[in-house]
Amino acid sequence: MKAGLKILALVAVTLALQRLLGHPKASVLAAALLLPMPWIVGPPLLGFDRRWYWLSFPIGLGWDLLFEPVIGVGAIAWSAVALITWIGTSIAAERRASAWFAAGAGGTVVFWLIRFVCYMPLDLPGTPIWSWIGTSALLTGVWCAAVYGVMVLDLPARWRQWRARRLR
Repeated sequence: MKAGLKILALVAVTLALQRLLGHPKASVLAAALLLPMPWIVGPPLLGFDRRWYWLSFPIGLGWDLLFEPVIGVGAIAWSAVALITWIGTSIAAERRASAWFAAGAGGTVVFWLIRFVCYMPLDLPGTPIWSWIGTSALLTGVWCAAVYGVMVLDLPARWRQWRARRLR
């Protein structure tokens, strides 16, 4: 499978899992976790080229189709997070788990604030309170740092090394 199709499939799975987390019978805290955030903050923290920014727009449109009552709010919010992350990573060259946590938490705050600004003139319900934004930022920041930790472990490479040693 080509890399682009694999990424789109993984993004679709991430959005589907996010939809399951927002199910009414799920925990209230589960809906606070923004699962697609590593797809937005990860590429600039890993030093990928600038084309990664365009990934935020389809993620935002997918978010709109699954979660928002109005098309465009999610695309605007996720694109703003991508832009803020790109600016932040061009200023700070930090690439550790703490940077992933900060980028995930900061991106979550930007996401909720942009969403609030977009909903304000429409007078739609769904405006989060500050404690919700803080909880969401904390959970999403921990999620992004955990994704970085799994990437650093590189389990497939370790598995191949173990298999190669075992076959000798």
